[in-house]
Amino acid sequence: MNNPIFTKKDLEFIQRIFDGRCQLLQLDPTSPEAQQIAGQIFELFGQGVKQEHEILARLRFPCNRNTAYASGSELRRI
Repeated sequence: MNNPIFTKKDLEFIQRIFDGRCQLLQLDPTSPEAQQIAGQIFELFGQGVKQEHEILARLRFPCNRNTAYASGSELRRI
């Protein structure tokens, strides 16, 4: 990441995506898994990915804490 400057609007957008992922995955926002997701969201946004659906499609996160990672488009609720 190239040390981008985030506006208040950017941070609110990023927070909304993060909160939604944590809720969907039932993650504590302070957990290591959630922090990995936060880092990915900031990295994607900093790389110029500005559409929510594009960020969600590119996110990689654990399906559960004991399995390999899956992309956002591969997540299926059981």
